[in-house]
Amino acid sequence: MTVHAFAWTSGVRRAWADRDSRQDARVMLTVTATIGLLFAVATSVQSVLAMGVYSATLRGVPSAPVAELLVRGLINVTTVGLMLALVATLRPERRSLPIAVLQSVLIVVGCALVRALVQLATGVYADRTAWVAFAEIVTTSAACLVTMLIGFAMVGVWRRLRAGERERVQSQLETVLAYRELQEEELRVRREVAQGIHGSVQSVFVMLEAELDDVATRVEPSEAARIRRASGTVRDLRERELRSLSGVLYPVDLDRGLDPALTALVMRLPAHIAVETRFHDSARALDARATLPPSTRLLLVRTAEEALSNALRHGGASSVTVDLEFETPTRARLVVDDDGSGPAAEASWSGLDRLRRHLDLLGGSLVLTRSTGLGGATLTAVVPVDVEPATAP
Repeated sequence: MTVHAFAWTSGVRRAWADRDSRQDARVMLTVTATIGLLFAVATSVQSVLAMGVYSATLRGVPSAPVAELLVRGLINVTTVGLMLALVATLRPERRSLPIAVLQSVLIVVGCALVRALVQLATGVYADRTAWVAFAEIVTTSAACLVTMLIGFAMVGVWRRLRAGERERVQSQLETVLAYRELQEEELRVRREVAQGIHGSVQSVFVMLEAELDDVATRVEPSEAARIRRASGTVRDLRERELRSLSGVLYPVDLDRGLDPALTALVMRLPAHIAVETRFHDSARALDARATLPPSTRLLLVRTAEEALSNALRHGGASSVTVDLEFETPTRARLVVDDDGSGPAAEASWSGLDRLRRHLDLLGGSLVLTRSTGLGGATLTAVVPVDVEPATAP
């Protein structure tokens, strides 16, 4: 069986790179816009209201605080808009350090020049000297530069968070894939050992049984009875114990599908136990197309077997239901309900603990609760499924 690992093809790399670039642009523009607008509003309010800076004229109209605030605010917001347009066009956050520095200087100086010219042209400053213009350019450049530096810093933080998250996901993926490879190897060994027990080991028992029967015909009647009893014991071991051991390692009907394997499991229960199996159409459809990996089938059968064993051994159940459906093509849900005594408050069953750890590692879950239907215990297992592509006959 093939493990379908995540392959970093050139197309996938380009797709991730494009997505990362768009995310970086959103972070850069969002942070720059937020900080820039805060600067724009704060400086307008500070200049007009806090510091009492009023221009001598405003296009020939006597100055007023509200008008001053509106004009300064509009100029500052326009400057922020120009800076955002230049950042969105030049994309300095995706450039190398020297180019990013050069682009940033051009952006902040350009925005500062435009703001100074607009303020002088609109009469915000009555004193239209070079010194006033220079001071405006320097202060605006500094404010724009601080705004962009905060944007660069947040992009760096976002990239580190993204890289850490991807490393974590990649590590989890590698762990799951390695675990599934171990599962497949275990499944292969189980199948080989079960076939060996069913074939060669069982043949040895058959020959031993035949040899004992032959010896029984050649000895005294009293000794023959003992030998025939030994032959009967060998026959019982072959027909019951060896077949049971083979089934534990690898259920006989597992290769035929999940439905036959679960049916065979239920048929092994004592006759006085009332059993109802519900094999939903979603599960039957996948099983019929032979797209369920053997490892998934074995995990579902083992989970059902453990639940049935606990229901009879610990709960003393006389009635059980086994319900299997596929909530999605990649997610199976197995529910085993019984009418036993229910889960004990301090119960700790190693078999369920192993299954729970197994499913947790694969991204599934296993929960044991009190039954609301039959009154005993309900075991609910969610099993992730890697559906194999159906092969042509």
